[in-house]
Amino acid sequence: MYVANFLGAILLALLFYFSGLWKAGGNALGKAAVKIAVAKVNLDVGEAFVRAVGCNWMVCLAVWMAVAPRQVIGEIFAIFFPTMGFVAIGIEHCVANMYFIPSGIFLSRWACLPPAGVNLSTLTWSAFFLNNIRHSFTVFIFFHFPCYFCVLGHLGLLGFVYLPVQPLLPRLFSTRSGFSSDFAAACLNCLSPS
Repeated sequence: MYVANFLGAILLALLFYFSGLWKAGGNALGKAAVKIAVAKVNLDVGEAFVRAVGCNWMVCLAVWMAVAPRQVIGEIFAIFFPTMGFVAIGIEHCVANMYFIPSGIFLSRWACLPPAGVNLSTLTWSAFFLNNIRHSFTVFIFFHFPCYFCVLGHLGLLGFVYLPVQPLLPRLFSTRSGFSSDFAAACLNCLSPS
């Protein structure tokens, strides 16, 4: 899965480069992409950990919200806002980095886009791979396997927020037409001790 995501991200980065979309705003979009790539390559491990917790939080929120609607359009809207927040905030995700960092490398090398005040010496393929390996412990391993991120993201940032409203869930979901009673039952089963 990791290799397939990498190949897909490289393909998307190449499409971004060869389509010329980066030229928008007098190359402003391309320069912004290079700045993002440089920032991601130089990210501190502690910051990567906190950003990956935020990543898991937004993904869990999107999945949790997508279970509620009865119609597909409701699921799309439910997933859209946490995903948009994820992208807008710039939370760390290994697959997103597989797109952002190669895009910055392509633009800095092939289009010669050096944004003002940015040191491009750290934006290399070796830095990209070392960065992903170095952050894989915090961004990839914890995100995909049930351990600290799941505890922090699922319980700490999402589950415990909804725990106080547990008694209200049956009334809340039975009166709102957009939510199914199956969803309310699933919430109650998740929140109640087994």
